[in-house]
Amino acid sequence: MKKNDSRRCPIETLRVRYWYEGLKQRTSLSSAYALERHFEEESFQRNSNGTIRHYRSKWSGYEKDLNTPKSKTLKRVELLAPGSTRELEHPLWEIMRCVDQNKIDTDAYMRTLSIDVQAVIFSSGFSGLSAYSKREPVTQRLLDKLEKRVSLDCVACLICLVLEATQQKRSMTAVKVVFTLHNVLLMTGVELQARHVALPFLDWIIEHILPLGILPHLKVWMIGSDYVHASAHLNAMVYQNENTRGKSLNWPQRTKIMQRLIHGKMGFDVEYAMKPQFELRGDVKDIPAELVKDFERASALRTWGWKCILEGRSEPFPPVDLLL
Repeated sequence: MKKNDSRRCPIETLRVRYWYEGLKQRTSLSSAYALERHFEEESFQRNSNGTIRHYRSKWSGYEKDLNTPKSKTLKRVELLAPGSTRELEHPLWEIMRCVDQNKIDTDAYMRTLSIDVQAVIFSSGFSGLSAYSKREPVTQRLLDKLEKRVSLDCVACLICLVLEATQQKRSMTAVKVVFTLHNVLLMTGVELQARHVALPFLDWIIEHILPLGILPHLKVWMIGSDYVHASAHLNAMVYQNENTRGKSLNWPQRTKIMQRLIHGKMGFDVEYAMKPQFELRGDVKDIPAELVKDFERASALRTWGWKCILEGRSEPFPPVDLLL
């Protein structure tokens, strides 16, 4: 087992926590002891009368972020919780480890993602009897398609696209990808919070990824808890209309409604509230007046949108003076 010390990689802690909390959700078991009994009953040594004499307490190491499960344990767990190994070994954790590398084989990486994400990134063709696939250009249409496939694979893909655009010095493409990533994080924030990884993960994204796709005169003025707060309101609003109130919706149904909210299809108040929050950079001199005005307008509209949300009222259109 890998023991926890001051050098334990934060990404290692994230992926084990995500895996462990996911198993708690799937089994409705709340303790490491109960999970170990469920998945590895053979770890418990019993007396002749059947009472438990000793058990390894291995799973408490996962709960406390001390250890990473090995392949033997993963195989046992996978039998009872199909897909759980993928959560621990997800490509997202790999791209996070590679963020500081100068060159990433993005095409090869994309082929490790889920089939639905690959279907957006690649198109297929035939040459005689041979089939082949090739990358699609990163356009707004492609990003819109990715945003409709909200998942860990979608997040991983968008991170990869930001890094690729940065390597290729396509700054405006990076800006577009980051904006899509922002929307996806708004939708997934509460799910990440349920896995107890939201704040460290979102803060990592804010530090390492979002600055790569920001206009030169701006800097991100958000922290992980801002995303969780916005995500909680966004997910709650899914159920605040007569068509969905009291209903049980699956994840694709919820994301479809959240996307409508984010894109102003159900009122501009939510759309403006959910925009990224920026600050003007103090180290950039002589910012054009037009850019300053755009920033101030966006900030005012965002404040107006949040005021509507927090006061529990819906205003489809902002006051005219905020648009001037």
